[in-house]
Amino acid sequence: MKDNKNKFQFGRQLLNSAKDLERRIIFSDGNDIRLAYALKTFLKLNNSECILLGNEHEIFTKLSEAKINKNPNIRIIDPLKSSKRI
Repeated sequence: MKDNKNKFQFGRQLLNSAKDLERRIIFSDGNDIRLAYALKTFLKLNNSECILLGNEHEIFTKLSEAKINKNPNIRIIDPLKSSKRI
């Protein structure tokens, strides 16, 4: 029981310190539904720019499933269609 309380306190401290950070975070697995649900919570707490890499249509579908509407802090880049390919 004590371990769970410590984990909860650590998580709370981590979230509180992350609130003030504004970063650009790139997620290479942008079409993972778990990421969509995590972003839903994260974006409520933080104003960082989140860049999701992957198929644009698949990512929009996952975001829609997680009930994330258009958000100015989310940008999607499809590496196969990007003009910045190497």
